[in-house]
Amino acid sequence: PPSNVTGFLRDTSCQDFFPHREPPKIWPASIRVVDIRIAIESVRGLKIMQLGCIADDFTGATDLAGTLVKSGMSAVQLIGVPEGNIPPVEADAGVVALKSRTIPAAEAVAQSIAALDWLRDQGCTQFFFKYCSTFDSTDDGNIGPVADALMAALDTEFTIFCPAFPANRSEEHT
Repeated sequence: PPSNVTGFLRDTSCQDFFPHREPPKIWPASIRVVDIRIAIESVRGLKIMQLGCIADDFTGATDLAGTLVKSGMSAVQLIGVPEGNIPPVEADAGVVALKSRTIPAAEAVAQSIAALDWLRDQGCTQFFFKYCSTFDSTDDGNIGPVADALMAALDTEFTIFCPAFPANRSEEHT
């Protein structure tokens, strides 16, 4: 384990860190301090964010956060990617509102990857990219490049696009 947590780990069994699965036989070389923090918070009973959402605008982020809360999840909306050392956010879901819909694609990708990294550091294991359902971003478009970058960062080859939000009268007609 990382040297800054070795003393704590000596006094705590691995089962305390991994109560729902078999503890590791050896500590992987890639373990991050944030993984230890998440494990400790889980043992202490703090709520760990599971769903990480990245929205390309403030309005969409607000709609999404409201929908999650209405559906029974606790959610927190953040304006931009948090910077610096902030306390862990206790919620089922975190929604990061970016202003990336109308900026150059490279900037939109960079902001979205930064948001993904922050959400991962909060413990999120599932991710949702909320893009504007009107598809009125730049002429080159940001939805495809951002989705491709997020999929690459998450090492996945498959996703679902659903450009509709019937609750807000945004529907897909073919």
